[in-house]
Amino acid sequence: WLRRSVRCLRFRWLLTHPLTQPTHHVCLDDLYLVFFVHKPTMSNFALEMMKPGSEFVAMFDCDAIESNHLTFERGDKLYLIECFDGWFRMEDRKRNRKGLAPANYIQQVMTPAEQRHMDELIKQKVIDEIAILKSSDEGEASRIRASEELRHLSYLKPEMSDVIFSEGAVPVLLNLYRNSTNQDAWFRFGLLVARVTFHNRGALDQMSTTEWVLPLVARRLASEDTQADANYAAIHILRSYANIPETQHLVVNEPGLIRTLRRFLDHGPGVRIESPSETVKMFQDLAFVEKHRPALLEAGIQETLARLVTIPNEDQDFIKYAKSALLLLGKLDRSKDTVKIKAGDKQQDSGYLMLSYQWDNQAVVLKIKTRLEQLGYTCWMDLEEMQGDIVEKMAAAIEGADVVAMGYASKYSVSENCRLEGAYAQQLGKKTIPMMMEGGAMKLGGWLGIILGSKKWFNFWDDKKFEQSIQELVKELGNSCKGDIKRVEKKVESKSQLALLQERVVALEQANKELTALVHDSVAKLQAAHKELAARVDADSSAKGKKKGMFGSRK
Repeated sequence: WLRRSVRCLRFRWLLTHPLTQPTHHVCLDDLYLVFFVHKPTMSNFALEMMKPGSEFVAMFDCDAIESNHLTFERGDKLYLIECFDGWFRMEDRKRNRKGLAPANYIQQVMTPAEQRHMDELIKQKVIDEIAILKSSDEGEASRIRASEELRHLSYLKPEMSDVIFSEGAVPVLLNLYRNSTNQDAWFRFGLLVARVTFHNRGALDQMSTTEWVLPLVARRLASEDTQADANYAAIHILRSYANIPETQHLVVNEPGLIRTLRRFLDHGPGVRIESPSETVKMFQDLAFVEKHRPALLEAGIQETLARLVTIPNEDQDFIKYAKSALLLLGKLDRSKDTVKIKAGDKQQDSGYLMLSYQWDNQAVVLKIKTRLEQLGYTCWMDLEEMQGDIVEKMAAAIEGADVVAMGYASKYSVSENCRLEGAYAQQLGKKTIPMMMEGGAMKLGGWLGIILGSKKWFNFWDDKKFEQSIQELVKELGNSCKGDIKRVEKKVESKSQLALLQERVVALEQANKELTALVHDSVAKLQAAHKELAARVDADSSAKGKKKGMFGSRK
């Protein structure tokens, strides 16, 4: 709203002043963007397809923050009244309430046939908008509108990124991004390029082999004249490069680019509020690869990150990314770390087996932990999802482990937390063991393949082979992670932990009774001594012919 208002004021000022041709051209583009390219949270086409009375389901809980908003819970059925500016006016017929609901909290309910029909319409709409981008008869304003529509359709249906690539739109978008002198065009074309290349490997390969793209992005980021929105789009383009190891070296090797990015870690001029978090995420992704770390250290990234993590920040993702990057660079200050990881009956802080896993596989990993503990091994696993300072807790857990067993599954390989655990374990030289949580033809690729390589893996997806896999794992572990072996051997004959606790409670109760009796006995003796002293004082007073008052008080 503020951006559009400023553009309106700018246009009114330009109407009353002499205009050069280039300024006039920019002015008309701004006027078009003010009135026709409002930036919705959903595609205009998608909004037009939604009819009043359409049924939606709530994807998340939502608490009303204004009197005209609607409070609902995940799974509630809501019915559309009207939609505007990314908000839907909805009706909750069950509770007989009406109010506004954010578009990204609800999802339209469709039959399979309706969904297929909608997908076909959206795909055709994408093809039509790409035709506008390619047409030489269309002006820049029309192409900007088409790129906005394509971006929102790709958010609505992520698979539309594949259609945009297959229809040959990526080279067209790159040339529009390169040739435009309008920074709003840089912003909108750049965001669509970033969206498609982030989700489509073919599109990223196409962009990464276009040699002028990275130097152009670097120049625009380095220029003080580049506006915040244009910089934001440029950083998103770089995020696509940094997303996979195969293209990360292009970002690292681009002259001066890493140093330029340091200024986006502060909310200074030309920096959008989201840019620092996106930049720190990029540095974390680059720091995962060992050969990129010297370039980051040489640019002084660690100094900026170390300063930023000490500043209170409500953006927990920002702090997590920054600490992760520092940890991987070996520059995270652990001197004030109060996190303590304990494992086993005697609460060992080292020498245990750490079980690293993705949350969906907790039940299987807990079963592995229980069985190994029965066999005398000391194990540790996160049972309550790490809260608070996740990075330092994870670091402490790995530092104390002798061996790290990694529960590989499809979701494990894409989990940032799991990747950080694996990278730090490798950095510390910890022994790692792969445990397969899913069946089928699974290959250890990407970062996980680098860490685990050709190591022997253990089958824990087949419950029938569970005990066999445990015995194979025991053979692999040997005597490591057992802590005090003599204590483990005696543990079988000792009482259970619960019984020991019950004995301690009984002993404490008995000690409490004895202490209470001792206190009562002492009080009685003190009272008797007080009476005896008072009698002596009275006797002494009478013998000397003095009054009681001479002593003032018997206290």
